Amino acid sequence: MIYYSDAQLKLLKDKLESEILFLIVTATDIEMQTVNREMTPMRSESDIIKAAPDRNTYYIGRLGRYPVVHVKTTDQGALDRDASIMTVNAALDYWDVSAVIMVGIAFGCDPEAQVVGDVLVSTSLRNYEDVKVKADDVEDRSSNPKSGIILLNRFRNISNWEYPTAFGTARIHFGEILSGEKLVDNREFREQLRTRYPMAIGGEMEGYGIYSAAEGHGIQEWIIVKAICDFAENKNKRKQERQKLATESACS
Repeated sequence: MIYYSDAQLKLLKDKLESEILFLIVTATDIEMQTVNREMTPMRSESDIIKAAPDRNTYYIGRLGRYPVVHVKTTDQGALDRDASIMTVNAALDYWDVSAVIMVGIAFGCDPEAQVVGDVLVSTSLRNYEDVKVKADDVEDRSSNPKSGIILLNRFRNISNWEYPTAFGTARIHFGEILSGEKLVDNREFREQLRTRYPMAIGGEMEGYGIYSAAEGHGIQEWIIVKAICDFAENKNKRKQERQKLATESACS
């Protein structure tokens, strides 16, 4: 990995910014490490570039055929000082990108129809925290923002993708992804969420911050691509193995 000074990064940014279309966002160490392993150097460089010109640290290289900037949030979730909203806001202030993709791990909603490693691609998001708590009921008040139309089209047209895992061959699921500040490790709460949001395919913690920051910068092309590492219960069982597998599946 090559470490760039602020001045070196500015020169590179001025030269390559028109080529860099994507901001890739991760939230955990294992997600960051997996994405960085999959990245290759820019054509003009000998290695992945690492630089910290503002509150964030950025990794610059290519992911597949495209030049990308990769940033990791310091905290999980959307709302804390170093979580996804503030991290992505700062990144979009600095980089002129066209699209934001979050890659990582999520919980699945249906252990009978899904397996660890299955990839969840957001058609929309649902902030399950935005509710009105009444005496005898919980009333949903959240919006349902739709993922970017172009990104979603490209993901829907992926063909011949499969990812063999110890839990079975991973598949792609498209649908509504739940997003909230809770780290859910409770089957009863998962089932409550399934009852409230029957169209949901899974849940995670950072997506609503990705949407908020992207839309706030006029970027409509955003999407969440996360693979299932658990089903919101027994999170510590084979945790590292499942998180590694899920992150690699999502990256694939």
